[in-house]
Amino acid sequence: MAILLYGFLNFFFYFALLQYQSGSEAAFYINSLPAGGPVAILDDNSYSFAFYLKSPVYYRSLADIKNAPVPAIVFTPKDRLDSLEAAGFAVEVLRHFPHFHISQLTGAFVNYRTRAGVTTDYVVARIRAGR
Repeated sequence: MAILLYGFLNFFFYFALLQYQSGSEAAFYINSLPAGGPVAILDDNSYSFAFYLKSPVYYRSLADIKNAPVPAIVFTPKDRLDSLEAAGFAVEVLRHFPHFHISQLTGAFVNYRTRAGVTTDYVVARIRAGR
């Protein structure tokens, strides 16, 4: 019984939940884009993003991004996009990713009916100078 449970959890259950590990999903998406410009994470850290991305990752604060070369790709929670726009960048959202720490499962996340309410929206966006 334990072997069957282990097999189910590892090959089906957690495999289905990996799409909510937004760092790796965003890295796979950026890897599929034509190369161009630096890639940064705004005021955050994602080890899976850095691990799977095939280019250097710059962990940047907003002050650092103001001085970085643009255009650039930024991976950040959606609620931080307004700070980029307020800093004078033109922001083009390329893709949204639902995010949840899948190593810290909760009942609300496991229940597919309530899952959307406990995930955070992360985005990959291209930023350019000006509005």
